[in-house]
Amino acid sequence: MFEIGEYIVYGNTGVCKVAEKTKMAAPGAKTDKLYYTLEPVYDKGCRLFTPVDNQKVKMRPVLTKKEADELIGKIKEYSAYASEAFGYSPRKRRFDGGGGRPRLQKEQRADL
Repeated sequence: MFEIGEYIVYGNTGVCKVAEKTKMAAPGAKTDKLYYTLEPVYDKGCRLFTPVDNQKVKMRPVLTKKEADELIGKIKEYSAYASEAFGYSPRKRRFDGGGGRPRLQKEQRADL
């Protein structure tokens, strides 16, 4: 559960500040439900209301500087893995098969 004043990433909306946690009557529900009131950082004056237990829209904490630096440091590692796993050739700047699938060589196609 996020705390009031904490910054989170909310789905495609981006970074939001948790302004409040409040109980509200949910449509069709017999009991009140706990909601976050979110204020998008890049859309001043806008407020979003989402259930605390929302499973449809991804909510996560904002990365710290240290976490972001570690992730940036791993980009080469991930890039090398993707190149190997999906047949990407940086020299040719293309994938060797549509959709990441390996392309059959001419000799292999002749056998089909």
